[in-house]
This record gives sequence, C-alpha cells and structure tokens, in this order.
Amino acid sequence: MDKQLALTPEQLRRATDPALYRFNSTAELEGLTRIIGQDRAVDAIDFGVEIRSKGYNIYAVGPAGSGRTSTVRAFLERRAAERPAPADWCYVYNFDDPRAPKALRLPAGESAALRDMMGEMITHLRAEIPRTFEGQPYEERRRAFVQEMAARQQKLYENLEAYLNERGFALIRSQAGLAIAPMVNGEVMSPEDYQKLDPETKRKFESFRPELQEEFENTMREARDLDRESKTAIEAIQAEIGGFVVDGLLRDLRERFASSPSVLAYLDAVRKDIIANLERFMPQEERPQLPFMPGRGGGEEDALTRYAINVLVEGASRQGAPVIIEDNPTYHNLIGRIEHRTEYGTMVTDFTQVRAGALHRANGGYLVVEAKDLLSNALSYDALKRALRNDEIKIEEMA
Repeated sequence: MDKQLALTPEQLRRATDPALYRFNSTAELEGLTRIIGQDRAVDAIDFGVEIRSKGYNIYAVGPAGSGRTSTVRAFLERRAAERPAPADWCYVYNFDDPRAPKALRLPAGESAALRDMMGEMITHLRAEIPRTFEGQPYEERRRAFVQEMAARQQKLYENLEAYLNERGFALIRSQAGLAIAPMVNGEVMSPEDYQKLDPETKRKFESFRPELQEEFENTMREARDLDRESKTAIEAIQAEIGGFVVDGLLRDLRERFASSPSVLAYLDAVRKDIIANLERFMPQEERPQLPFMPGRGGGEEDALTRYAINVLVEGASRQGAPVIIEDNPTYHNLIGRIEHRTEYGTMVTDFTQVRAGALHRANGGYLVVEAKDLLSNALSYDALKRALRNDEIKIEEMA
C-alpha cells in the first residue's frame, strides 16, 4: 500500500469534546425543522403551495432514492400543521329524492357528534313513541273521538232507514254491505216473494227506486266523508302527540348545531318524516325469513336506516390540514366507492354504503400520489382531472 495514502486510527474518526454539549442524551434534542440539501426544491414547493389559483399542482421529479417523497411529505406536514382543520362531510337521507343523498358540511369533529346524537335520539324514540301511544291520555282522546264519529255515522243510517221505511222500504245490513229492499206489512220481502207481486205493485215499488237510490248514495257519501274526517282527525291527534315527543328529543340536537343551517334544515325534514311515519316506531310483527332467500331481516331496522348519519370524512383526531399519501391510486382508492349488500338474492345499496376515497380525505389539505402509478390507472387519472376541474367528486359504478 502506498504509504502516502495510509491513515492512522485517530484520523479515521472525528473527535468531539463532550463538554461542548448541553444535553445528556440525543433523545432530549428536537428534530430538524428544515430539510438538508434541498433548498431549491423546498423553495419550489413553498412557492407552489402558496398559489391559490385553480389549476396549479406540484410535480416533483428526481432519481430514485433522492428523497422526493420524504422531502415533500416533511414540508407539507409542517405547512399543514399551520393551517386549520377542514370541515367534516357526511351523507344523510334525502327525504325528497331517496336516490340522491344529501351531503352535509360541518365544522371539524362535529360529524361524529351528529351521528351519535341522532342514533341516541332514534333509540329513545323507539321506546317513547310506543309508550306514548299506549298510554291513557292518547287512548282516551282517540276513543272519545271515535265514539263521536260512530254516533254521527249511526245517526246518518237511522235517518236513512226512517226515510226508507216511510216509503215502504228497509235498509238491509249484511257482510256485503248495505242494500235497499221492499217491505210488505212491515216485513222485508225476499227476492222470490218480490217476483210473485202483481205488475202494478212492482211498478209502484220501482217508481220510488231513483229517489231512494239518490238518498242512499248521498248518505253513503256523507258516511265516507265522516270516515275521512275521522282518519284525518286521529292523524292530527297522533301528529300533535308525536310532535311533542319528537320535539323534546330534537331539542339537544337543535341547540348543539344551531350555527349550522344545513343541519337544522335536515332536522326539520327528519321531524316531518317521523311524524308522517310514526308507525315505523311501533312494534312490528316479526315475519319468518325464508332460508333460501337471505336478506338483512327487514322490518323496523331497515325502516329506521334512513335516519342514520354516514360520516364520510371526520377530522376530530387531526390537527391542522390533512396530508394524504396514496401509494395505490386505483379509481376506488382515489375517488371512493359505493358498497352493496345482498337482500333476497339482489344487490342493493343506499346512502350508508358510500365510502370515502383519498380525494375526500385530502379535501382542504394535500394529496400526494406517484405520477407513474396514477398514469397507469387511466380511470383514476381521468376521474382526478374531472374532480379538480369541476370541484366535485363523483363516484361512478365501474362495469
């Protein structure tokens, strides 16, 4: 070996005086707050991040192992920590168009509270509504009104019967309903006896028939009007009592989300739907499920799914804006998916089956993907461009 290249052991290491350090262990030191050796790259990223105009994105290129991803991640995480956490997003049932669920925007961390409070309210309603309508106050009001309607209807029939009797006819009640029949000497005639009457007597009876038929139809019309009036009145009593129960349980939700008009509008729609469908909260008779037709079980649980809250993006545990690194940017990983379940041999879905993609989670923050991986998924690339261009994430079914 060339002696000019030989090094002594002391020359192979750097000696440092421990007295220069003011710590006992490197664990006490804070991490670096800057990226070493990438000043131009960091300046470029900083410039790009500060651009607020639409259509600008950052493309980082460099040889493998140059630290592109780690550099971008480190810079974005520091910058994201300085920014506010973005809003939460959740899907709720659209009572006007069930095929088009509504998206609600809430302050960061509030969507989970809405979901939990709605779940608790529905649980309470399932207990309170049956108890209320099985209670004495409601039953007394309903019974009193039904009795009043029955008395009014009975009076109609009595008046009709008196009218018919004066003209030699009787009102016949049977399983088929009400009918008019002629009488002789106060006795109702059978069809056979009627056929035995002489022509003159038959003509006399028949002469009354148009007048009697008109009176009969008028009475039946008034009876049907009473039935509708009774049904409407009972529904109004139910809406009044049910509304009192629902309003009491919605009070906490209205107070908690008083500053969110979209949530208050949703709660108004929930109240209206519950009152219009109080029977959903009443005990349902269990129907046996056929072994060869598997389903969810149906019944009460399915009917109440409409009041669920599907939290799509929730940031209660996040400080600052999100930084999402998507290392497998397939269409569904990037844009999201709509899951399905089997009911009676058929694939079905609803708003609770919508799942977020990386683009949803990065909303209000930063999304980082490998360009090569993105471009190898043509559907992902086109969908990402559409979302950024239209400011809209649209999940489509893949054939």
